[in-house]
Amino acid sequence: MPNGKFEVGNFTMPASTTGNQDISLSDFGGTTPKAVIFMPSNNSADGANTEAKWGMGWMTADDNYSGGIMAEHNVGTTNTLRWLSGESAMRQYSQSGAWDWYFSKGGTPFAADQFSINIDDASALDQRIGYMAIGGSDISVKAGHFTTGTGSSKSVTGVGFQPDVVIFAFARDTDSISSATSVNNTIRSSFGFSDGTNDYVMAAFSQDGQANPNGIKRIAEKCIMDLAGDGSVDGAATVSSMDADGFTLDIDVNFNDNFYVAYLAIKYDGGGIALGDFNSRTSLGDIVESGLGFDPGALFLINGGGQTGYATTRNNNVMWGGLTSGTSNQWSSGYIDDKRTGNTRCRTINDDGLSLIRWDANDPQALISKIALKSFDTGGFTMEQTDADLGAYKNMYIAFEVGEKLGIPDLRGNLKGNLIGRFE
Repeated sequence: MPNGKFEVGNFTMPASTTGNQDISLSDFGGTTPKAVIFMPSNNSADGANTEAKWGMGWMTADDNYSGGIMAEHNVGTTNTLRWLSGESAMRQYSQSGAWDWYFSKGGTPFAADQFSINIDDASALDQRIGYMAIGGSDISVKAGHFTTGTGSSKSVTGVGFQPDVVIFAFARDTDSISSATSVNNTIRSSFGFSDGTNDYVMAAFSQDGQANPNGIKRIAEKCIMDLAGDGSVDGAATVSSMDADGFTLDIDVNFNDNFYVAYLAIKYDGGGIALGDFNSRTSLGDIVESGLGFDPGALFLINGGGQTGYATTRNNNVMWGGLTSGTSNQWSSGYIDDKRTGNTRCRTINDDGLSLIRWDANDPQALISKIALKSFDTGGFTMEQTDADLGAYKNMYIAFEVGEKLGIPDLRGNLKGNLIGRFE
């Protein structure tokens, strides 16, 4: 069995507090993490909060990166921004364009059964943060950044290994992100991932300073996308190969400048990683994914509000993310910037009992889809649609095989044969 550890949970970053914060892990069995992925909530409890403030970030022992958006609620003129940071593992910005808060990797970021963050700038309110911790002797990780260039291909080196999967954050940013944070008006961001064969991305656009909300969204079989306000694509890429010291991008639609992209590369020696997608249901019931070739035990998910197929631009600017490593270890958060005449309708939403959620931005805040992990199965997993969706929306995922927990054979919803064998 491969030695890979993946644990999903959430913690509260306390208000008006700076300095080091340690977060304990229960499923690492004395193992030291190597990377942590973060998804924020803009909230101190499950539910919805006014203003759209969301993003995604990660940290390793050497680096941290994050990217995200802000869209102000209930204003007659849109107020939106995007950012990409090489100095923080997660942050949020206020309506004024100044940051609300941010944290970076701690001075000693990892120890056995623990990771640590440093709260560089305090939040005025408690903030719940979802995470996936990654570790194990068969895991290698590298966080870094590169620029897209304007040509038809891009080779990224210096990773130190041949990745199995790479996660990307894009914010149409030409300013250096290595030691500072660049903030730009207008949401024009994407988050995606690739294994060199399969590519998935969610992209969003919402123009700043407009009389009416004008957000749009798109999902595609790409890993990076620059979505323009008219629904066209001003830049897009897929990974053509995973290389000995990095990866190579095919630039399917040329970018018109050298835009920065942050990435997290992961290699899992002997362990299974699979990328795929599934549709949400318009009725209650199970969603079964099979044929992965290994028994998964953790999922990283995104939902960009795309219905049925790919490469179709739709109204409303939304992004949703999800993490799970078990039925009791789930996290989902995201935002909506609703495109309607009149004042803006923006929300950030989170739930620690679901793997994916989607909400309507109208008042009262209406939940329109709930998906929870039901079980990890032999060669796949089962999700349960516990609140019906309005349509068949695409949910894209990375599935990870998980090794032994706490020295005990895997008990992820199945009695495995190797467990029985220990008692014969």
